Amino acid sequence: MRDPGDVSKDELRELLGKGWLTHDGAWFFSVAAEMGMEAANRMNKAAIKAMAPFETRRTMKVLQVDPADLTDCASLVRFVTAGLGLIMPDSILDNLHFDCSDDNTIHWSWEPGRCFAYKGMSQMGGSTTTSAGSCSGYCAGWRSWGSRSSSTPTRSSASITRPESAGATSS
Repeated sequence: MRDPGDVSKDELRELLGKGWLTHDGAWFFSVAAEMGMEAANRMNKAAIKAMAPFETRRTMKVLQVDPADLTDCASLVRFVTAGLGLIMPDSILDNLHFDCSDDNTIHWSWEPGRCFAYKGMSQMGGSTTTSAGSCSGYCAGWRSWGSRSSSTPTRSSASITRPESAGATSS
């Protein structure tokens, strides 16, 4: 047996990231089976909204990011990409893409057929009609320090706009 001290950071990130995604998916699937998809989506979004500010602050602390420095799309994309790189397995990172538009909006999308929530629900035999909880998490995290969602997230893509003023209130 390997000594735990010999496990690389990448191996550990993969193990913990996949474990978290499996737990999250199993929780969602169990709630959907017991209470229906609408209730599962509603509860998932509420949990994400409650958790996101904590996760965002913790990530900012670890990466030593000052919210005042996140003033445009490029800085937000760098922060989110770095934060996700700490906790997500390569199967997510290799299939999720971010870009910025001229109107200060971040767009993210999945490689076709590679959205982890869609794939997970398919593997569990459940409905693949979800309300994009993962996208809601990004929006909720950014809202915790003054961003606003610019469109309704979908399973495959979504966007968020950073206000001109870093201290703006969320809508």
